[in-house]
Amino acid sequence: MTRGILEPEPDDEARARLGSVMPAEYVDAFFRFFRGGEYDDSRVTTIVPDLLGRPARAFRQWSEVHAGAF
Repeated sequence: MTRGILEPEPDDEARARLGSVMPAEYVDAFFRFFRGGEYDDSRVTTIVPDLLGRPARAFRQWSEVHAGAF
């Protein structure tokens, strides 16, 4: 069914469409955020220090060091 630009898509149709191009856990997270207002960024990994051999920088630190590139 073709919908107008501002016509909402039913959740079940949106889940099916999104699920065809991304993993189910991403679709669930999308709905928890956009429909339920939930935001959970609590998963912390050690990937940066593992790869770089040093602690990760804060975005502010990174942007100050790289300001000349912009």
